[in-house]
Amino acid sequence: MVQHIQRSSAVFSILAEVETVCKQLGIDKTKCGPVPRYSDSFIIGLIIIKNLLGMNSESSYLRYLAKHHGDVFITLPERSWFNRKCRSLQPVCVIIQQTIAETISDTDTHIVDSPPYRS
Repeated sequence: MVQHIQRSSAVFSILAEVETVCKQLGIDKTKCGPVPRYSDSFIIGLIIIKNLLGMNSESSYLRYLAKHHGDVFITLPERSWFNRKCRSLQPVCVIIQQTIAETISDTDTHIVDSPPYRS
């Protein structure tokens, strides 16, 4: 994960937390074949951030990251590969999100899931 992003951002914090949970669950175990360019935990982190932003399209999400967070991400995955990987990792993302939610529920942290009020 570290080789793909700068360390000084809130996005890095989210990705680091996701990577920690993935390690606990054994998501990034070594598999046969070539070493992947992007770890599953990095892609899962990107998917979770996409969901937090409320974006549905992987294409528009990757464009958004490149345009607005290009200083944070050194490299981003190619669009069609990212789309396929998102679909294959979706069940794992649900487990990761539930694990993180259970961790947060044990603390005094609260998440507000609503748009800001505008008068």
